[in-house]
Amino acid sequence: MKKINMIILTLAWFFVLVLPLSAEEMKIGYNHMKTLIEIQESSEKPVGSLVDYWVAMAEKMGVSVKWVGPLPSQRILLYLKKNIIDVGYIASKNKERAKIVSFPEKPIIIRQTIVCLKRNSSITKIENWSDLKYLNKIGVVHGYRGSAKLEKDYPALNLAMMTHENFIDIALSLLREGKLNAFVFPDKKNVMSVIKKRRMEGSTKVLDAPEPPVLYFGLFAHGRPGLLEKYNQHHDEVEFAPNY
Repeated sequence: MKKINMIILTLAWFFVLVLPLSAEEMKIGYNHMKTLIEIQESSEKPVGSLVDYWVAMAEKMGVSVKWVGPLPSQRILLYLKKNIIDVGYIASKNKERAKIVSFPEKPIIIRQTIVCLKRNSSITKIENWSDLKYLNKIGVVHGYRGSAKLEKDYPALNLAMMTHENFIDIALSLLREGKLNAFVFPDKKNVMSVIKKRRMEGSTKVLDAPEPPVLYFGLFAHGRPGLLEKYNQHHDEVEFAPNY
């Protein structure tokens, strides 16, 4: 009888302690985002710095992760709206997205757009984009929304549209060779990392662009307020570490 009672007690503790830890699953929709989320060819599983972030965050939240994708961006929003997934890719806040998803209290990534010039450039601060109108050639990322807006709003700027692939490396080489006078890029930390790797700190300078930093948040489905609450609670315990 004592043996039976011990078995029952053991099973009771199993259901109390073990099952709650494995019951809640966080379904994360994803798509390809260079350096943030890549698809591993051997396993076809998502890898990258954003994947590492969510795995670490899920551990703090006490939930498991199920990756759903890769999915087109619009389908991720649709799945969030219909509560098919719980969390989506990172994005900035706007009124349209706020109707579909819930935003956490704090962002995952803060990106500052910068202008990189040669160290001997006479420009020391950029208060307005027009301050760059005397430069002969300014490299910008082709296809990036900010580049198109810059081209439209400041037609006096001599912009050179360049492919996004290896943009920073190519732009730094062209800057060193005198084929560019400056380049614009929407991620200060990324640029500083590449400059350090190439040991070009002494020949370049990086100035903040005349616009505020952009905050990027994880997107949560309206139907999972409990997950969002846990995320907000543990946000500061996990630091996003980009793999530049």
